[in-house]
Amino acid sequence: MHNILSIKRISNFMHYYGMLILVSVIALFATWYWMIYAITAPAKNEKISFFVEAEALIDENFENDLRIHLKNKGLLEVRVYTMSIYNSDMANQYERFGTEADFLILRDIDLVDMAEAITYSFIKISNGLIDNILDNLDISPKFYTYGEENYGIKIYDQTDDIYNQTIGIENFCQFAKEEDAISDYYLLFNSNSVNFGQYNSASLSSLAIDAAQFFFQRYQL
Repeated sequence: MHNILSIKRISNFMHYYGMLILVSVIALFATWYWMIYAITAPAKNEKISFFVEAEALIDENFENDLRIHLKNKGLLEVRVYTMSIYNSDMANQYERFGTEADFLILRDIDLVDMAEAITYSFIKISNGLIDNILDNLDISPKFYTYGEENYGIKIYDQTDDIYNQTIGIENFCQFAKEEDAISDYYLLFNSNSVNFGQYNSASLSSLAIDAAQFFFQRYQL
């Protein structure tokens, strides 16, 4: 009987300390992983991201092609986050990805809901900025205006197919097509971005300007 109890105690001891060692190893691995990630992950001025209210990304090569195009200027990572307007978790996804994205593509109805928040959430689109982005392109852009200032470039007009063909946005992503969901869409520049050069005081690079040029040139007729 004594031998049986001793064996049971040894078994429990081995099980307990085995689990403790396993948990310690996992914790150590996770710590090292995040340390290495923090050291090697691209900095904010080395990556470009888009938050897009769309059902799908059509141009599957866009991220890689943009990264390669601007690699010599220090771009290491490009991400496009598409979010369906029907997603019940939209608000949380916007907080997670949209607030940190350099570019956002949003519906007009969402901008109306934002009201005054537009003035500190997005960069004003000056004549100099739009001329820099659309240099030598045959585009006469429409804008989303708030308080007599332009904050968004219209990239999809629900009533103007010719304008849409000029911009070419439907080669980039697929918007909701249900009749009750059709909207105008605008491209906006996040005031939190560090990549808009002279057009944003927080900037550390001008990668977003180059990325915007690439974006509009890519889909020209």
